[in-house]
Amino acid sequence: ELLTSFEAGVKGRFLDNKLRLSAAVFTYDYKDLQVSYVDINPLTNAIGTITTNAARAKNTGLEIESKFALSENGTINFALGLLNAKYKDFGFAALPPVGTAPSTRPVGINYQGKRLDKAPDTTITLGYTHDWTLANGGAVTAYVGTRYSASYVLSNFAIAQPQQYTQKSFTRTDIRATYTAPGDKWYVQAYARNLENKSVMTGFTYSPLTGSNVYLAEPRTFGIRAGMKF
Repeated sequence: ELLTSFEAGVKGRFLDNKLRLSAAVFTYDYKDLQVSYVDINPLTNAIGTITTNAARAKNTGLEIESKFALSENGTINFALGLLNAKYKDFGFAALPPVGTAPSTRPVGINYQGKRLDKAPDTTITLGYTHDWTLANGGAVTAYVGTRYSASYVLSNFAIAQPQQYTQKSFTRTDIRATYTAPGDKWYVQAYARNLENKSVMTGFTYSPLTGSNVYLAEPRTFGIRAGMKF
């Protein structure tokens, strides 16, 4: 595949260095974008990954990231992403069901104008970090943050018609608290991820033998981790 990309951006510090801000606009023009999917060979009945090429695809978007120091110990981080990602030209011949005669194998599929997989048009991240310095020289850092994702699609390229499954918009909120010992010798951290406990599709495969298989992000998770330096 061949990628031609253009990007322009700016970075700066404002409000007596309390605010850090960066912004970028970009356009990515793909030629022969590689697309992979799972299918079955009608002649051998063997299942395997097939890689084909989308003739043209284009991504255009805007990214903004910022950090704002509310105080010496508290910081807000914010990020915004806007994206328009579509196939400009993507037509190919799919393999038909097992037992179909080779002469009838080519089946035209056209994804022109359809969205690229896992490319939400809007993402927003908002978080807050607070630090405490303890009398013994140790430190505690707490973080709470959430990420919003607009809906995105997952494509089933292995059937003889364009088909895309939609993951609805969702938010994911994480929290964590970390204690760091004096001299940064060791730390212990407690965390919780995906407080909403949403089931979110992250991947999709299809096999004529096993049907559709969806991969999900981890559910609500709690944990404790520790580490040391030596």
